[in-house]
Amino acid sequence: MTDHVFAETGGAPGAPLVFTFHGTGGDEHQFHDFPRQVLDGAHVISPRGDVSEHGALRYFRRKAEGVYDMDDLWTRAAAMAEFVETAKGRVGATRVVGLG
Repeated sequence: MTDHVFAETGGAPGAPLVFTFHGTGGDEHQFHDFPRQVLDGAHVISPRGDVSEHGALRYFRRKAEGVYDMDDLWTRAAAMAEFVETAKGRVGATRVVGLG
């Protein structure tokens, strides 16, 4: 499993777990505060993309503008799914939302 750098804000028991995913060039703080503005008490986890494209953070590699590296995308998607499942279990969440 890939170790992800992430921001986390604990939530109220039974509140949804919300994952926010930044855009290219953003970081884990880009959307982190937004979910609690619309879902009071939400538990929020915001992972940082671990690929640097000319200094801009992303979640997966591209071969060129608009051309995804599908092998890398598959590998990183599987690692992120494992990260989400682990966090879901740790937090005890029954409702999970992803934004980004």
